Amino acid sequence: MQHAAESAAYESARAGIVPNANPTTCRQIAEKVLRSVGVRNFNLTISPNPILQQSPTITVTIEVPVRNNTTFGLIFFRDVVLRGECVMQRETF
Repeated sequence: MQHAAESAAYESARAGIVPNANPTTCRQIAEKVLRSVGVRNFNLTISPNPILQQSPTITVTIEVPVRNNTTFGLIFFRDVVLRGECVMQRETF
């Protein structure tokens, strides 16, 4: 789940750096990556939101609470929240 959070943040940020990008597309990309490994519950933060043409960077943060995504190891990892974050420079013309 940790690697999935990091990969989803990266792929989501990649979708957000292109001109005319929007947070909805970024969320869809993150969901696709996370669902492919069974992660169903997560928090996604995109900054800035909305993504403006003049914004120099985009930051995507994904938090995955272990408690809400698995039954394995809950005795030890019940309160663990895995985090992936990616900051990228926006593409401009």
